[in-house]
Amino acid sequence: MNVHGEYVDVGATKVRGLLGVLAYKNHEPVPAGYLADALWDDDHPPKPDKTVQVYVSRLRAALARTGFAGEIVREHDTYRLAMDSSLVDYRRFRTLASAGRRARGRGEHADAAESFTAAVDLWRGPAIADLRTSWARRVQESLVSTELLPVCCDLFDTKLALGEHEFVLDGLRPLLADHPHDERLAGLWIRALTAADRSSEVPAFFREFSRRLDLETNTPPTAELVRIQRNSIRSSTDVLENQRTPVRIPGPPRETPHFTGRTELLARLDELLIGPNATASVVALDGRPGVGKTALVRHWARSHSDDFPGGMLHMDLSGYADTSPVEPGTVMGTFLQELGVPAASREVGADQRAALLRRTLTGQRVLVVLDNVRDGAHVRPLLAATANCPVVITSRRRLTSIVVRDGAECLTVPELAANEATALLEKRIGARVSAEPDAVGELVELCERLPLAVRIAAEHVAARPGVPIGDLVDELRQARLLDAGAHGDEDTTTLRLAFSWSYRALPAEHARMFRMIGLLPGTRFSTSAVAAVGGIDHAAVAGILDALVGAHLVEQEGAGRFRTHDLLRQYAADSARDEPVGQRERAIRRMLAWYVESARNARRLLTADPHDVPALPAGLLDTVEPAAFGSEQDARRWFTLERAGAVACARLAAELGEHEVTWRLAACLNVVNDHGDLRELLEVQRLGYRSAGLAGRRHAEAGCLTSMGVLYGKLDENMRAGRCFEQAYHAFQAAGDRLGEAVSLHNIGCVHLQLGEPVTAIGWHRRALAAFAAEHNEFAMAKVHRWLGDDYRALDRYEQASSHYLEAQYMSQKISDLHGLGETLNRLARLNLDVGRPDQAVRSGLAGLHIHDRTGDRGSAADVLRILATARLELKEYAEAIANATEAAHTHGEMRNTAAQAVALELLAQAHEKAGERPEAQRAWAAAAALLAPTDAPRAESLADRANTPPPQIPPPRSEFPTTRHPANPATPTEEPTTTEAESDSQTRKTLGPDFG
Repeated sequence: MNVHGEYVDVGATKVRGLLGVLAYKNHEPVPAGYLADALWDDDHPPKPDKTVQVYVSRLRAALARTGFAGEIVREHDTYRLAMDSSLVDYRRFRTLASAGRRARGRGEHADAAESFTAAVDLWRGPAIADLRTSWARRVQESLVSTELLPVCCDLFDTKLALGEHEFVLDGLRPLLADHPHDERLAGLWIRALTAADRSSEVPAFFREFSRRLDLETNTPPTAELVRIQRNSIRSSTDVLENQRTPVRIPGPPRETPHFTGRTELLARLDELLIGPNATASVVALDGRPGVGKTALVRHWARSHSDDFPGGMLHMDLSGYADTSPVEPGTVMGTFLQELGVPAASREVGADQRAALLRRTLTGQRVLVVLDNVRDGAHVRPLLAATANCPVVITSRRRLTSIVVRDGAECLTVPELAANEATALLEKRIGARVSAEPDAVGELVELCERLPLAVRIAAEHVAARPGVPIGDLVDELRQARLLDAGAHGDEDTTTLRLAFSWSYRALPAEHARMFRMIGLLPGTRFSTSAVAAVGGIDHAAVAGILDALVGAHLVEQEGAGRFRTHDLLRQYAADSARDEPVGQRERAIRRMLAWYVESARNARRLLTADPHDVPALPAGLLDTVEPAAFGSEQDARRWFTLERAGAVACARLAAELGEHEVTWRLAACLNVVNDHGDLRELLEVQRLGYRSAGLAGRRHAEAGCLTSMGVLYGKLDENMRAGRCFEQAYHAFQAAGDRLGEAVSLHNIGCVHLQLGEPVTAIGWHRRALAAFAAEHNEFAMAKVHRWLGDDYRALDRYEQASSHYLEAQYMSQKISDLHGLGETLNRLARLNLDVGRPDQAVRSGLAGLHIHDRTGDRGSAADVLRILATARLELKEYAEAIANATEAAHTHGEMRNTAAQAVALELLAQAHEKAGERPEAQRAWAAAAALLAPTDAPRAESLADRANTPPPQIPPPRSEFPTTRHPANPATPTEEPTTTEAESDSQTRKTLGPDFG
């Protein structure tokens, strides 16, 4: 073979043939059976797969000797050559041909001719010439017919546009001799004769070609060849002389019913295209499928019909439709017809049509609307032909090329505002909107405020007048919205059909990656996650995601972060079912492996737990490149962004029976127990516990039990927490894990304290403290000291409680445990309240709150906000008490901690009442009562009674206080740690993971 002009010997004929086949399929997996068919006809060796394997080994060795930059990868029963495509003539040929066609579409004929010439020059003899098999002959014939001849025709067509007819005639002679029945070549020959002023030769050639077709193929010439032959007798002068004065063309097409909103975009179109101060001649509107681009343009065009006395030329170019895109030449012909140009004058080449259309539009105020354009190359010839008129384009793709090359102005059409979407719905279903406002709001969000989706949903609701909208929302949410709206009418556009037009327009690799995105566990994802599920490198994924952003199928949220809308993700997930089963399963395995290994990397930076979550067993899942983290902050951010995806993957792994994945994800997710949905995290730990048991992982069972106990404790379900910790103790004991035993002793003590048994709790905690001291684990010792402080505080032994808190504070500072410092400050704040020092409680609480904000510990932040609210009530700082209690209730609610949320709401009610805001207090009591009703009926009834008590006739005046939770210059608490700002930045929350509550 030749590499950069240098011959490289790779061995015998079959080995060279093998290289040729793999290069022809470069980067594609080729089954061993396919290779055997290519290398042999009926004389297969006894074991062709083994022989292929031998030849592959020889080829690898030969390539290694040459220093060749490529490799042959075996994947199951397939082989794939991974090499630079620029080294394969066939691939370079196709790249050059594509470049030529794009240049020709832009009207850049010289550049196009250069690319086509370079492509044809690469074709030096038959493809895969080393093989003489019937497979090789079929491929060679197919490539000439489907690849080489079309590019030759493109080259000759471009040369004719450049006036180089002699070049065309010289090049066509040998090709016509080799392909005497090819009508493409015959048509070019006739056009070249005409261009060379040799029209007199056309009749004889046409008769002879027709006779040959009849005798040898028994077919007549096609209508297209007959048309070319007839046009050969017309000159461009005749065309122009046959023009007549154009007639008034029709106005814009019918407007879309119920058009709503878009005030800002309509004003922007006015600014760009209307009046003497117009700043643009071409405006391109892009946006998602179904976002209403065409409706917007139609509405705007109709409202400005007086500004375009010449009328409007409108054409749907079908760039995204179930039919082939309309060619620019066809559009020009249609426009010329609407302008009154005679048919005879229109039957000319594309370049002549463009000149004729440009001349005809000169001096007329006509609006040109080019709807549903595929890309820049699709529309550029039309921009040249309509250069004298304002042009509005719509496309699902951002047409960056016409911005750069043609000075177009691009506007992206967003989804409707919520009120606009509701108004659009109301135009179809009327008063039902006001009758069920909450359900309507859910329906609008389900439709993602996409006009097409809203109209489809409106028809769905209108067709069912007796069904509550809320029921229909639930029905549509169950994967029906994509297919809703047909009502038996096959011509109705559904969302699935609208999305399919964008999907089908994607190149194969981009379409595959869109399907892979459908396998990801949520609508938000990273480049790395897509690379893992797709099984390709990061750089390639970045380019594909850029293209999908341009096609409005995904959106970029930040560096390396993307999202897709729910409806599009559902469509992508449905499309992913078309993947071959084996490939789909491998993609899911890669995704699960990526989440596990990335979570392991992040967990190591966020926990002091010496029990590392082990790597996945070798060979269980496909190898991926997990996320790596340079700092604790990066790791925490990853868990914040990917927690929902990791939870979804844990559920999926459990469903698929991938138990080694499930328990590992549960073990990693214990580091986010202090924020997020606690019930959801509890579900994951249950799944992890079950999977660990099925996988025979006793230690992992103990870890998941511990995490379950921690979560039950946070939810104030202490009896369940205690049972989990006791089971974990026995599991650690059976595994011979002394540290795990000590953790369980500590956790059991915590439960006894929560159950109102502080004396018993002290015994358990002292046993735990001794065990941790034996292990020299200062992190754990600090935590036990905090709980011993709580034990003594419950006994009103405040001096002993303070002693343990200060010991905990000292140890946490010593080991740079910022999270531990925050927890200790929370406790000191509470202790100061107990001894009647609310001002000291505020200072300690604010210091703790500052730390929790830095570590992202929302649960501890909510706890200290309740302490601050209580202290400020005592200090009569009602406005700040209201702000603290409100934030605490909101945070507890997000974490689904209803018991703590109810306490915060009671504090909020007290603060409102003290501030003289009785109605607000009643609402807070009512909300607390509703939360407690299922679990504490007497307390709920008492709060409900307070909520229903009428307010006093004259409320007391409200004090005026600032509403921020942090004072501008808070006094420095005596208990605040003495770390510097730089040291605080480098510290982070540390937990003992699944083994420490």
